[in-house]
Amino acid sequence: MPYKYLFRLVFVLLILGCVIHIVSFPTAAQSPSDAEGTKQTSRGSDPAQVNDPASAPDQIVAVPNRPTFSTTAESVESGVFEIEYGFEAGDGHQNINGLVKFGLTKKLELRFANNLLERDAGVAGLGDSGVGFKYKLFQQEDWRPTLSVLYSAIIPTAPAELGVGAVGHSAGILVSKDFGKHHFDFNETAQWLGRPGGNGFD
Repeated sequence: MPYKYLFRLVFVLLILGCVIHIVSFPTAAQSPSDAEGTKQTSRGSDPAQVNDPASAPDQIVAVPNRPTFSTTAESVESGVFEIEYGFEAGDGHQNINGLVKFGLTKKLELRFANNLLERDAGVAGLGDSGVGFKYKLFQQEDWRPTLSVLYSAIIPTAPAELGVGAVGHSAGILVSKDFGKHHFDFNETAQWLGRPGGNGFD
């Protein structure tokens, strides 16, 4: 099966799985008496807490991978899509790169990365893509940092002049820790790049 069809199949299956997961969430209808009780509670609450966005129970917290080069060990919340795109420019090299993340559970994040446009030494086209996941092993607590594992499969969707030309893999350990107002991320990653036209990995 050509790689471009494999890439499309993986992308469609990823989107389909996310849609099925969202549709399968149970929705609890709130009765009018519950809604009235909620209104009365919020009227009687401290105004500073009511107007404070951080105290809202349904507030979604973004987990961006940008603008740093490291990847946080935190994962996207369950049922949440995050989309990140950026532009990279240098002497003789430009690309538009993106990352789509979906929180399948509280600990499991599905990831799809691609370079919509890659230009290098006058050659331009679609870049390589990747599909994978991040799984959170431990949440930060007291002295213990957040610890996650990350896996990605490289899909060679780019022309030979722009991409690696073979399937590859990467796996890593991600560590994140907050110290007061400061946040630190540490990554250790290994990559296995396939040999174009041959067997094995480098």
